[in-house]
Amino acid sequence: DGSEYELDLARTQQDLGTLYLTTRQYGAAETAYREALVIFQTLAGASPLEPKYLAHTAQTHNSLGALFRIVAQHDKAESAYREALAIQKVLAERYPNNPAYQHQLARIYINVGELCNAIGRPQEAETTLQKAMSVFDQTAPGDPSCESDLAKCHRNLGDLFRDTGRPALTEAAIQKA
Repeated sequence: DGSEYELDLARTQQDLGTLYLTTRQYGAAETAYREALVIFQTLAGASPLEPKYLAHTAQTHNSLGALFRIVAQHDKAESAYREALAIQKVLAERYPNNPAYQHQLARIYINVGELCNAIGRPQEAETTLQKAMSVFDQTAPGDPSCESDLAKCHRNLGDLFRDTGRPALTEAAIQKA
């Protein structure tokens, strides 16, 4: 089936993007991610009821966001993260009983929150990290697969509270991490 071949091709490009990102070949990573994105978007457009294509599209936008954050292209990072967030929200709403979609939504909120904090928007960072916490609380209370990301969210909030002069909240967040 042609769509399976296209999906494999896009996944390969996504994997190459990740390899290039980890080996600091940022231009090659962007190219690979963008090639994957075109294929995933085409597949999603042709089969709008197939959630895996949307999930891969969101993940690729998220990966582009991470790449752009690393190379300090913050506007591009935010745009890519916002695209990922918009798609992932749709998946989480359509499939509320799929923990993977909920968990990925929380992860993207964490990425947006980290970026907002890094670029000097602490109030937005706090709101966004609180949204991540809310997703975890609603969909995965006590889920061991979420523990690492939940701890990361608490640490990020602790850092944010420290940086904004709120020591009591800092201590509470870090203790929860």
